[in-house]
Amino acid sequence: MLGSIVRSAFGRWRAVATVEHVRDLIQKGDLARASEAAVRLHAQTPRRDLVQRCLQAEIAFRQGRDDEAQAGFKWVLGEDPGYVEAHYGLSLMLFEQGQPDAALRHAQFAANAQTQDPRYFAQLGLCHVQLGNYPIAEGMLRAALRALPDDKTCWNNLGIVHAAKGDGRAALEAFEKALAIDPHFENARRNLELLQQEKLQVLPPAAWTPKQALPLPSLATDGAPWGAAWREAVALHQAGRHDEALRRAEALAGQWPDEPELAVQLGKMYAAQGDSQGGIETMLAFVQRHPQEAQVLVALGQAYSTVSQHRMAEICLRRAVESGDDSAETLACLAEVLHMREHYAEAADMTAEAMAKLGRRSVNLIAQLAAAQVMACRYEEALQTYEELFALRGKENNPALGGYSLCITYLGRYEEAERILDHMLAHNPNEPSLRVQRFQMRLLHENYEGGWEDYLYRGLSYSKFFRVLPFPRWQGEPLEGKRIIVLAEQGLGDQVMFASCLPDLLALGPSQVYVEAIHRVAPTLARSFPSCVVIPTDQNRELDWVKDVGEADYYVPLGDLPARFRRSKESFPATPYLLPDPVRVAYWREQLQKAGPGPYIGVSWRGGTELTRKVLRSFSATMLAPLATTHQATWINLQYGEVAADIEAAAAAGMTIHHWGEAIADLDEFAALIGALDAVLTVCNTTVHYAGALGKKVWVLAPHIPEWRYGLHFERMPWYADVTVMRQPQPGAWEEPVARASSLLGTFLAHK
Repeated sequence: MLGSIVRSAFGRWRAVATVEHVRDLIQKGDLARASEAAVRLHAQTPRRDLVQRCLQAEIAFRQGRDDEAQAGFKWVLGEDPGYVEAHYGLSLMLFEQGQPDAALRHAQFAANAQTQDPRYFAQLGLCHVQLGNYPIAEGMLRAALRALPDDKTCWNNLGIVHAAKGDGRAALEAFEKALAIDPHFENARRNLELLQQEKLQVLPPAAWTPKQALPLPSLATDGAPWGAAWREAVALHQAGRHDEALRRAEALAGQWPDEPELAVQLGKMYAAQGDSQGGIETMLAFVQRHPQEAQVLVALGQAYSTVSQHRMAEICLRRAVESGDDSAETLACLAEVLHMREHYAEAADMTAEAMAKLGRRSVNLIAQLAAAQVMACRYEEALQTYEELFALRGKENNPALGGYSLCITYLGRYEEAERILDHMLAHNPNEPSLRVQRFQMRLLHENYEGGWEDYLYRGLSYSKFFRVLPFPRWQGEPLEGKRIIVLAEQGLGDQVMFASCLPDLLALGPSQVYVEAIHRVAPTLARSFPSCVVIPTDQNRELDWVKDVGEADYYVPLGDLPARFRRSKESFPATPYLLPDPVRVAYWREQLQKAGPGPYIGVSWRGGTELTRKVLRSFSATMLAPLATTHQATWINLQYGEVAADIEAAAAAGMTIHHWGEAIADLDEFAALIGALDAVLTVCNTTVHYAGALGKKVWVLAPHIPEWRYGLHFERMPWYADVTVMRQPQPGAWEEPVARASSLLGTFLAHK
């Protein structure tokens, strides 16, 4: 009887398998058992059909059955186009097929959606190694190895990175670790032999210093009553007995539940074993009982930052400071999180405060301060900080040269900045952030052909909203009779500006063009391009709308189109292409007439975000007030956001600005309102693109060195029919462009 019960229980256990168990078998290379286990996947597994297909497809791929593997991943993406595990699987296949660029894009999309999965970091690292992006690869591989310390491929790839750095000892250790995990791992053995023979060929990077987080103050466990037991748990962890180590550590935490040092150490052990969320939950439970325990709050903030939950990291670190920990280390951590959250001015101030607390000029903090100052548009301050950094560490091949080149670009030192970028890209030709930085430089100088080639790297440099579809990415192939999806990206103004390329795309004869557009822009685009199927979305990683499209031959990100159609200044047609709703235009003309006599001039005075240099693109609405005393017109608000105080201040200065909130919140109404106006005067923001695409007379007030769209030298913006750009003669000097706009406005009104 007992035997049958045991056999029955054992049979039930054998009848099911978990996803983690199958992946562990795949990781170990035990593919036959992995295949068997995938069939027995637990019935309660969330989205079991998709999970099972992905597991089976990956097993098929690793067994060399590529057609079966690709069919499996494609089936899953047909059911859910945004399913990250299938994108990861496609990345594996594309890499093996010799397409590291395409593999990188799918891996990047997967990692963006699931930032805690070390397999995605490992795959990203592999792709970046293949492309020669060693600094990025090192960060990815180290992130993967924190959770997968027995991943032989990661160790082998990290060895290649070390060899590229010229660190032969570290490369040797990495290859030896890979071989210790698998003595028959041929790639690592060959690389080790080549390294020993000094024949390992890798493209050396210009330079880099891996990002090192400031450590917490060391935790002294020697005098703690639980210190000896904790050291035993650590020894078990280091010996690879992870489950046993965690059980021992958790028992200690249960025995001493109010010990902050123990909570921090346990959280770190979880993270070291690949369970970052477990570490977060451990420390979160502690701070719920002890909400003012600064030491644990700091560690929790760092843990949140590690998994890119920067808002939660900021909350924890601010609470730590409020609880009395305003040490240099904590302030520096908070400053770094603020930088990641794009609060650059505060990040710069807090980094300076951390340095003052430290009492010495730390090289790491100087570099952090310079980076924040650049992003906060404090270019003169940043230049001095970079010079201090170079005095301490030297300028040649300094890893801060990328930020320095951005700084001097906005100070007008273009030739020097371009030399630096060209030098760095000679060693790292596929490094995304450098390519994107050079694209801005080139397009500012109207080098469209070279600029657009660099621009193709934008999604891999700033990947917050990067997405990819499960179809071939269009590279300029013939489109006659083909179906293509145009993928939305970036901001509202960019979507309107790049939409000017849609007629060029339609001219290639595709059978159908699907255009994804963010909800607020979609109605106007649908009216303006009736030959396209415009799909309104939230522009996020939820790609369910792709299922309704069905099979497509290609997809293309909207920002790729200029690389095909705008390769010279002569290729810009500069013709109006947006169509407002004529009924609503008539309605707004009636409202304008009620507001006052014409002409009707739209105005806007703020632009951008902290990331896109809002501080340099905006000024007070009162600066426009002199226009009202010089010209007889009715002034109409086109400024988005909270404007009540601005309009009140302008009125006090003598300028009445009429405001209809419903025409600002709804962009199709916004287009109709602009369609009813005579002209527009604005800073660099979305208003430029709507008014320009509608064919209105537009005067743009631009910073001394504007965003790339506005160039450095041309007066007429090539994207649109009648947009004139007026630049500051020097940074911060708005009086001259406003005065010139007033003169041009006077000439315009005289001819009305």
